[in-house]
Amino acid sequence: MVNWKEAPQLPKAEGRIAAIDLARGIAIGLMIVSHTVSGLIGIRNVPDWGMVPIHLLTKFSSSLFILVFGIALAVAFLSHTQSDDWPKRRLKLWLRAIEVWFWYKALIIIEMLPFSSPADIVDTLLYGRFGIWVEILGFYAIALLWVPLILPLWARAPLWSRIATLVGLTALSAWLQGLSFGGNDILKALLVDHPDHYAWGQISRAPLILVGLLVGEALLRYYFTAHLRRRLVLILLAAGALMVMAFYGLALADGRVYAAMMAVANNAGKHPP
Repeated sequence: MVNWKEAPQLPKAEGRIAAIDLARGIAIGLMIVSHTVSGLIGIRNVPDWGMVPIHLLTKFSSSLFILVFGIALAVAFLSHTQSDDWPKRRLKLWLRAIEVWFWYKALIIIEMLPFSSPADIVDTLLYGRFGIWVEILGFYAIALLWVPLILPLWARAPLWSRIATLVGLTALSAWLQGLSFGGNDILKALLVDHPDHYAWGQISRAPLILVGLLVGEALLRYYFTAHLRRRLVLILLAAGALMVMAFYGLALADGRVYAAMMAVANNAGKHPP
């Protein structure tokens, strides 16, 4: 029986949760497969329908990274938000944000150096434009600044309000997508994505982080009991299958199955959730 007024139940982990490491490994493997096929072989050298099964799988990779980011935060930090050492742990997350941001900027230089002018590199470093391959690090650097601020609130919030926050952020992101942000494309890209910039929107990806927090709470509660762990796995598999079916159902209802499959084959978009 679901108790919608229940705050997160956060027992301490009884050891390392190997499933989180496995999920990270799967995400890395999917990313390698995607970039190997499209980068080394050349996406145009593979028949369109040959790319459909590859990119149907690999499209999950970056979303899985962000989901696991939320899960790991829940497991490692959420249970400590009400303890006396939380300020120290929060500072640790903020210092990690600075570290990730530093390597993000350093790798931008390495990415752009062979093909770009010094002026373009400086413009990118100053958020005048974005790179490509390292932008996920830019997303994490910013997320690690605001996520520690919401973790204590999340740890005290009843289930209904956590679900409402997730749904509300999803709706807000969809609404903001239609705004021009006064012509400030960089700001729009940082918050909710922009088709001309390969950046990862904080608001548009926030629901994935919050789903990760919910899954992380469930892991803490059920992972270390065998029959509860099996039940959780089945629930997550069923939820994933329903979402894939919803994707196909919407494509069928719109009569655009072929177009949807070709978009998948061509790796359209930034691995959207």
